[in-house]
Amino acid sequence: MRKRQKEAPDLAVAYHVSEQDRVAAFNPAASKEDAFFKDSRNIGLAAKKRAQKMGVDLGSGFEEKLEKLRSDPEA
Repeated sequence: MRKRQKEAPDLAVAYHVSEQDRVAAFNPAASKEDAFFKDSRNIGLAAKKRAQKMGVDLGSGFEEKLEKLRSDPEA
């Protein structure tokens, strides 16, 4: 006879997803919830996805500017 397990409380689970995987999974046409726009890590995903599709290397200058925006979006 199997014992019933207690239900686990709702816990937030965080896990790391690489930037490359985030860009690959990003769908610019999909609807986004408010939380998407509040997360500064999402700044630049559309530009990166578009550049990737076009085969364009945005270069390190773009990455530097993007990192500044992500770390301080109010600046």
